[in-house]
Amino acid sequence: MTPGWSGTPSAAGRGARYGQSVLFLELSTVSAYESLEDAPAEYQSLWAEWCAGRDSAELQDYSRAGMSAEFGRIVGLTLGYLLASDQGGDFRLTSWVGDEARILSEFVRVLSVIERRTPEVRLCAHNGKEFDFPFLAKRLLIHRIPRPAKMDISGVKPWNLPHLDTLELWHHGGRRGYIGLPTLAYLLGIPQPYEWARGESMHARFYAQGDYEGIGKQGQLEVYTTAQVLRCLAGEELLSPEVFRWGEVHRV
Repeated sequence: MTPGWSGTPSAAGRGARYGQSVLFLELSTVSAYESLEDAPAEYQSLWAEWCAGRDSAELQDYSRAGMSAEFGRIVGLTLGYLLASDQGGDFRLTSWVGDEARILSEFVRVLSVIERRTPEVRLCAHNGKEFDFPFLAKRLLIHRIPRPAKMDISGVKPWNLPHLDTLELWHHGGRRGYIGLPTLAYLLGIPQPYEWARGESMHARFYAQGDYEGIGKQGQLEVYTTAQVLRCLAGEELLSPEVFRWGEVHRV
């Protein structure tokens, strides 16, 4: 078992407003193949049909196919959870980067461990209801990996999902487009422990550079920031930087 996922949920992790323990997550996704020419002919044909119904040239850029669960895949997953301890609690962060099926299996295993101890646990991601949660559910189904009850969300409207989405909460009932975590960190005064990776796509970092460690560390920064944003939205104090245990990036 990966270290750090066998503790008891901390009362400090139960937001005064949201009232339940939270498992924070972040996905890193890329196109299913490095280039469209590497894909099977049927896949290329289906991609062409998909693009035909979209006017935006950006959406037809295959290097951005990782935004679609049908034509992309998961190459990184980071989880974060506040665990109780004699010292008051640690926020543990762990990342997996590499093979999608193994990443998904680790997700199911960790979620099962936490659910047994805290059945009321909720998932939280930034833009999770539009992206992370449906992407995870679809890729689990494609790999025939049994979905945990909390990921059995087929047919559920985004606004009825039982999980938390910091982007949705930030909008306060309005819809004003996507606001990224770096912007919210700046606006809310959330200190950043290290710099965000900018200027290079996830596609290039995974396929061209093989930057597994960097992808995992970026995921941990996103989970850290999401957790701090949720505390701001709940009217709570930020977690102390000393609480966070930056975890290993597991290459799978």
